Amino acid sequence: KPTTGTQCMRVVIKNSGTNTLTSAKINWQVNGSTKTQYSWTGSLAKGDTDIVCLGNITFKRDTLYVLKTWTSAPNGGTDSMTVNDTLSTQFYPAMRGIYTIGGSSPDFTNFTSAVNALNQSGILDSVYFKVRNGTYSEQFVINKISGADRLNAITFESENKDSTKVLLQYNSTSSSSNNYVVKINGTNGLTFKKMTIRNFSSSYKTVFNISNGSKNLILSNNIIRNGDSTSSSSRTYLIYVNSNRGKNIWFTNNQINCGSMGLYFYSDYSYRDENIYITNNIFRNQGYYGLYM
Repeated sequence: KPTTGTQCMRVVIKNSGTNTLTSAKINWQVNGSTKTQYSWTGSLAKGDTDIVCLGNITFKRDTLYVLKTWTSAPNGGTDSMTVNDTLSTQFYPAMRGIYTIGGSSPDFTNFTSAVNALNQSGILDSVYFKVRNGTYSEQFVINKISGADRLNAITFESENKDSTKVLLQYNSTSSSSNNYVVKINGTNGLTFKKMTIRNFSSSYKTVFNISNGSKNLILSNNIIRNGDSTSSSSRTYLIYVNSNRGKNIWFTNNQINCGSMGLYFYSDYSYRDENIYITNNIFRNQGYYGLYM
């Protein structure tokens, strides 16, 4: 899968016939635009493959590309079996490197547009979002991102490393299923650092909801808060992890303020979460428990 910028469009050809393939024509289209036919020569025995660079394409971020490619004239003749000659696929260019959120001339105006790009494009290497000073009033879900893992991870961090300068907030008022600012849903390889994240709802006040096998997560040096310091309701847990069935999750050096519980972490008895690290956090003004596991 290509990244943004000028890249070679590569395809794999395979000899599915019985005779050795020594030449073929490769035709291709990108978003309906016909490109220059490629004349391939080589030597492929039955079942062998070759990677072919058809030509360069300049890929733009957040743009859907539809590729159609088909072969003709094998060994200068006519193919009697054409059902396996054509490939059609579509994709968004994958992300990698450093991006900015907010401020002047950003790559993304807010978290939601950045997360939408991740969800649809995936990544090929680590991705780092520098979040510029400001208030971001939004709610989003980060699903399993193609290409992301412990080594090729996604990081959101305040650009100037000050957790008081970036405020991510939301008023989740509709229902318990919508009770979060950030929902981490089956994500692998994700970090939130040095930001303030709060839920200012009067009823549904969870900040992070972590579920569905999420793993290799880090919440570090954040201020996580809501406005509830008296309730014992499950609606107001700041960080809610229920039968996630994940592993390698770090909560480090955060200020966890208010909520009925600062961190509620419940594991399924049959499929327990593994390698959970809770270190050097400050729990303040919880109405019920600071930490429940």
